[in-house]
Amino acid sequence: MCNTVTGNKDKILCSRCGQVANPTDSWVHDWPNYGYIKVGFESCIDWELFRKVLTKSPLDIDFRDHELVKAVIWETHPAVKHFGFQGIEIEWSGDYPKGLSRKYRLCRECQKELLAILGQFFFSNLPKEQPIKFSE
Repeated sequence: MCNTVTGNKDKILCSRCGQVANPTDSWVHDWPNYGYIKVGFESCIDWELFRKVLTKSPLDIDFRDHELVKAVIWETHPAVKHFGFQGIEIEWSGDYPKGLSRKYRLCRECQKELLAILGQFFFSNLPKEQPIKFSE
């Protein structure tokens, strides 16, 4: 890793922002930018999945006719490994690990933003008890 500029034929674009994900061979831009998320939901996960993605609330429009929604449901969106109305599997990868699809890639900045969102959601507090119990 010597911070050499990546040649045009070896450049990989970020699927989210479109910037070059590997502008140099330095450790800063080296992989691993990869991950896998599996989320289950007891009912129609697509209602909640697209609630803030689409401009109107999915419950107010026929959102399953939306091009983006169809791509996710039909598993043609490159980040979607599997979609079911009660769950979704999302993955992204650089050059490894070998088992993950490389159809959806993230640059360092987009990966950092994703980690910040996950961290804000899960680690904004420390529950006093594990698991939390309800008492009347």
